[in-house]
Amino acid sequence: MDKNEELIAARKSCSLNQKKAAQLVKISYRQYQNIEAGKCKPNVETAISIADILGETVEKLFRRTDKTSRPRQDGQQENHNQ
Repeated sequence: MDKNEELIAARKSCSLNQKKAAQLVKISYRQYQNIEAGKCKPNVETAISIADILGETVEKLFRRTDKTSRPRQDGQQENHNQ
């Protein structure tokens, strides 16, 4: 996974460091670091909390970057590289 540049920029625009952001979201500093570094994805509740404290949408902060294929509702694969 790659760094979450949107998340980093949003946090910095709020003049927060990682430690303060983690405290506001009520997660560990290490977990917040890992989310920003792209080492893990937050659960839905955490993603919503992060978006709320940063004044952004979950979609903007945690959008998928790999859109080459994703499952469709009918179970087939959707391919965006055609």
